[in-house]
Amino acid sequence: MRSLLFIALYTTAVVAVPHGVLSAPGVYEDHDHAAHEGHRHDEEGPHGGVLFALGNEEYHAELVFDEERNQVTVVVLDSAAKGQIALQEPHMLINVRGGGAPRQHKLTPLYADGQNAGPTAMYAAVGKTLMNDLHSHNAVAKLALRIAGKPYSTTLHHDHSGHQH
Repeated sequence: MRSLLFIALYTTAVVAVPHGVLSAPGVYEDHDHAAHEGHRHDEEGPHGGVLFALGNEEYHAELVFDEERNQVTVVVLDSAAKGQIALQEPHMLINVRGGGAPRQHKLTPLYADGQNAGPTAMYAAVGKTLMNDLHSHNAVAKLALRIAGKPYSTTLHHDHSGHQH
């Protein structure tokens, strides 16, 4: 019920993939993202998720887990990590390496009820593979997206205290 309310309450925006992050589908290209690398905030985001800075805190990404549905949602937020940012892209990626073969997960737009196209700030993927990858202690996960034509990425560190696997 919480996840349905979560989807229905928020306006939408769309995010994309930076060129050059992957050399081929599913293959993680190991190059320096220091200029775009964000850091984790200790405070909780507006949707109950973990906040990560994008760029020099120009934007934020909020990582939200729905353990019951095996859904991972990323919400794109402004510099204050409060307002959603409307983007016009078809998807965003989470690239994972370590703990096995490198994997690429595509998050697709998550729309409010009655909407099936247009801008959205929310992207989601449902499945145990991504959920397991993000909960893995051995894996390194990077979120890759494009905002206003500029590529951003951040390493997704997940706090394993406070919930069970």
